[in-house]
Parts: sequence; structure tokens; C-alpha cells
Amino acid sequence: MRVALLSEGIYPNILGGIQVHTYQLAFYLSNLGYEVDVYTIWNKQSSALKRHCHEPNIRIIELEVANEFTFMGSYLVNIYRYSFIAKERIHQQGINCYQAIFCQGFMGLAFMGNKEMCKRLVLHMHGLNMFQGSRTLKALLINLYLSIPAHALMYRIKYHVSLGQFFTDIIRKKTSKKSEIFHIPNALSEDWDIPLSNASADDDLLRLIFIGRNDKVKGLEIIVKAVSELYSKGFNLRLKIIGPIETDERINEACIKYLGEVSSVEGIQELLKEADALVMASYSEGIPLVILEAMSCSCAIISTDVGAISEVVDESIGWLYDRPDVEFLKQKIILAYEDRIELRKRKRASWERFRSGYLWSQVGGSYLKMFDRVKRNAVERT
Repeated sequence: MRVALLSEGIYPNILGGIQVHTYQLAFYLSNLGYEVDVYTIWNKQSSALKRHCHEPNIRIIELEVANEFTFMGSYLVNIYRYSFIAKERIHQQGINCYQAIFCQGFMGLAFMGNKEMCKRLVLHMHGLNMFQGSRTLKALLINLYLSIPAHALMYRIKYHVSLGQFFTDIIRKKTSKKSEIFHIPNALSEDWDIPLSNASADDDLLRLIFIGRNDKVKGLEIIVKAVSELYSKGFNLRLKIIGPIETDERINEACIKYLGEVSSVEGIQELLKEADALVMASYSEGIPLVILEAMSCSCAIISTDVGAISEVVDESIGWLYDRPDVEFLKQKIILAYEDRIELRKRKRASWERFRSGYLWSQVGGSYLKMFDRVKRNAVERT
């Protein structure tokens, strides 16, 4: 079976959730004998990946435009241009060259008017942040800008991947009655199937970790303020921040350490295994891969209850709070700090839950069934 994967970048040159998902899906399918063509936006790193990708069943096809537009609101215009190039490349090979075309996010924009291609197209919009509410007027305008084409794209595509029931409900409202929704949670490769961490939370130091970019939607400023205020009151805790945080955006506090970007799996794992809890304060999310990564390394989870996070995290493996708020977050950190027996229980339960259903070996079969259904239906309609 031959499948096309369309993505706005690919891991490891871009460390986003969609890019990691594309990378892991490509290698999972390749290992099962699928022929996989990855259509991705060109850059120097993707070219390097192309040269070093020795998987016989994977081809990396770079999409390049002469000049990206830079005017306000040009994001969707640029993505449409890349999507159009991918569509033309596929069209040149013949409509029957792929049994399924898997589009990440807006990379399916240019396919909406081609009914034959849409028969084989699967859409994965991941976190659907544009439908999850807004923190500021600017965020509201951005979500409005993205939600209109997202709704149009979702309505015209029959096959959809949903990360959980929260997203299934949104997809049902935005798509036609003929749409088919496949509920497939996020997962990690077997590299993350590691032994229970020895970190036992026995001493009086609470080790927290944040992994991500300094985007307003991630609420990093809330985390930093909550940890700083608790530290100033005598709580013995430390926060490590992993991600591309600019020097002028960093807060000089003894309890906070900025480590910059860490791209290697081994490096992330070592840092997570040293932590007691992953802390998040996001305004909107899907099912972040970083939560699964933390769970695999025996971290408890302290997070806002947004998106489909509650479908993975409950009170047995962490602490959820209603909305991004410094006082709400401080209350949950204090609970973890003051009850080390409970913290140890939740750390172990977090590891056990990850191993029970969030590896590609456990989730990948759902993708195989989905692609087989798309293939059979496309053949029947031809």
C-alpha cells in the first residue's frame, strides 16, 4: 500500500507535535512495508534529513515556493501554495498512485475542489485550537482567521482523525453527516517504552519541568510566577524550562533554570526522569505529546483541564485545574509538595497508564484499519 503524508515540516528539524507525529507515523508505516511519501516544506534541515533517511520505503518530497509572503495574515496563503504544489505533484503521478492521502492541518487546503482526490484524503487537524476559545482580542482575531478556512476544509473532507471525544464533538459540528471520524489518540514510538524511573520523591525538594515554546497560549508566565511566589514563601522547589526561550524573556530566579532547546530523545528522557511533575498552564491544547513523554518517564502531571487532556490525565496520575490562573496552579503544586506518598503513587500510576495504551505498537493498528477503509471505499467509487 502506498500512502502520501502531507505536513508543514517534519521532526527533527521542527519540534512541534504535528511534525513529530508525521515522523513517527511515516516510520511506523514503513516498518510494516508501506510505501510512504512525505510531502514537506523545504528547508536546509529537511534536505539533511532527506540525505540521511535510509528507510527504503520512505521518500521525502520537498515543497518549495519562490518567496514566502510576509504580509499580515499570509500564513494561510503560504500554506495553500505549498498544498497546491503537493496536489500538482500527486496529480502528475496519477490519481491512483496513492491509496490514501493523509493531510496534517491546513496542508489539505488545495485539495478541497478535487473530488477524486478527496475520496482518498484523511484530515488530521490535531488540537483544533481555533475552536477552543480565546484569551485576548488578538487571539480571538487569529482564531477567527483560522476557523473559517478550517470549517470549510473539514466540511469537504469525509475522513477525519480525532484525538479524543472532546475533538470528536467539535468535528461532528463542523463536518457533513457523511463524514467518518476515527478516534485515534496520540502515541509515542518504542523509544519511550522505558523502565520505571528511580526518582522516588523521597527528599523535600519538588522538581518541576516545563517543555515548550514561550507562546501566550502555553501560559509559561503563569507557571513562572506561581513557582517564584511559592519559592519566596519557603517552598523548596525547582523549575527547569526546556524550549526556545529568548534571553530577554527569561526571569532571573534562583529556583528557575532555563536549558534551551533539547532535541535528542535521550536528552529529554534524562531531564524528565529527574523531575517529579510536568507542569502546564495552557489555554488550549489537543493531547500534547509532552504529556505522554512525561508519563513514560514516571512524571506526575499538573495541568489545566483543556482540550482532551482530561481523557488522558485524571486525579490518579496528576492534578488538573480549571483555567490558567496563578492561584489555581499554586494550590495544585502545594498538594504535590505536601503529600509525597501521594506524589509517588501518581508518578508510578502515570508510567503504568502510558504503557497501557500510548505506544505506537498499541495505537498504530487503528491507522492501518483506517487506511484500509479509505482504500476500499476509493476503489468502490472509482
